[in-house]
Amino acid sequence: MKIGNASLGLELSAQTGALTSCRAAGRELLAPAGAGRPLFRLGLLGADGSQAEAPSTECEGFSQEASATHTLRLRYSKIGGEALDFEIGIDFEAGASSFAFTWALHNHSERLVEWIEFPVLVVPDRLGFGECDHQIFWPGNEGCLVGDLSLREKCGRGYRPVGYPAGGWGGYYP
Repeated sequence: MKIGNASLGLELSAQTGALTSCRAAGRELLAPAGAGRPLFRLGLLGADGSQAEAPSTECEGFSQEASATHTLRLRYSKIGGEALDFEIGIDFEAGASSFAFTWALHNHSERLVEWIEFPVLVVPDRLGFGECDHQIFWPGNEGCLVGDLSLREKCGRGYRPVGYPAGGWGGYYP
């Protein structure tokens, strides 16, 4: 399923709702993944402190609905075998230059939701600081642009999985 216009567009798997393409100005922004990459992941915490992940690809029910008002609704049920339902809205006005995402989580399980990673995005390794290169905005301190992943890793502030405790660096996406 596709939503967007000639200059900006998203493509999602009709079977899982996974984000398979994100285009801007005719350029693909995501690394190839097919329908296997989840659109979101939930971090779950049991009463005994046990942790589990529930990706959108592990849901028992998935449905989609497109409206005439440029809105796409995705519904996931029984995610990770738990009583968790997740609804996503993607709004796009004709001629717009951005998408608006909304989501709602309904947790009727025994577990707490510790974190939500939405959307799960993987970019191709075309990083650099040249005119045609990509950079990643990393929210460390006041934020910085990363054009060389090896430099970020060498400085002791490389990628860390989302989790608790945050180790004093802040409780936000790594």
